[in-house]
Amino acid sequence: MGESTKRYFWLRLKKTYFNQLEQKKMSRQANGKDMQIVYLRMMLLSLDNDGYIFFQGVYDSLEEELAEEFNESVEIIRKTVTYLVNNNMVTIDAEDNCFLPEAQSLTGSECYSAERMRRLRKKLKASHCDSDVTPCDEEKEIEKDKENSNINTNCASDNAPKASRSEINEFFERIWKLYPNKKGKGQVSDAKKKKLYDIGYDEISRAIDRYKDGLLKDDWRKPQNGSTFFNSGYVDYLDANYSKPQDRQEMDAEQQRAQWQRNYEENQQYLRKMLGTPRPTQPDDPFQ
Repeated sequence: MGESTKRYFWLRLKKTYFNQLEQKKMSRQANGKDMQIVYLRMMLLSLDNDGYIFFQGVYDSLEEELAEEFNESVEIIRKTVTYLVNNNMVTIDAEDNCFLPEAQSLTGSECYSAERMRRLRKKLKASHCDSDVTPCDEEKEIEKDKENSNINTNCASDNAPKASRSEINEFFERIWKLYPNKKGKGQVSDAKKKKLYDIGYDEISRAIDRYKDGLLKDDWRKPQNGSTFFNSGYVDYLDANYSKPQDRQEMDAEQQRAQWQRNYEENQQYLRKMLGTPRPTQPDDPFQ
């Protein structure tokens, strides 16, 4: 994904946010201030995933993973999540994934090119105040920057031909068939499917293959649920993010010989202990 299609996300909080009844009630709980901070961090963590935080299965529970992510105690995380669930501020599904509806409604975003042009205009406006630059000169500089960087104030994806919902769903069905653990299909939102569609079949299929190769090398690992992988897990396996793990190097001849020697000595010690007599040296013993 090029810079022109990259997006920035943020939370759009009103100045009266902490005057809401839900926030006042939370602040009055024991450790209420800490719980408010944890909730805000949970919303920030969910920005790239349409309001979802997905259980990765690395720890035994989502609360433990959040505690590791936020460097907080598991107790305060668990207390916060319990409070949020009891007050209908989050929902936890059967796979321990968390959905924050408020985060979804408060999320703001902007594509890279629009953000870049906004900064450029701000810079030119400042230079106009400090110099004899005219508004006409500013517009020329903006147009020149557009041409040089081949960007537009709209996202590239906004100008591209729009894919129909049926095309996107058909694409998702194709990549879903490639993934080994087919759980949670309904938890992949339309927005996420569109994002996967924009990345393209070739790169997504490579990401799946890389993930499956890792599972084969580490046979103790179990594949993530399909919902977890296609909502967030795939990112680490995209072309721009993936680093091929180094293959384990076999021991060279000297290391093997040293290992054989240690094994031989250990066996000799064991035999002397069990039999009380030394094992006769064999003529063809390679270590004598």
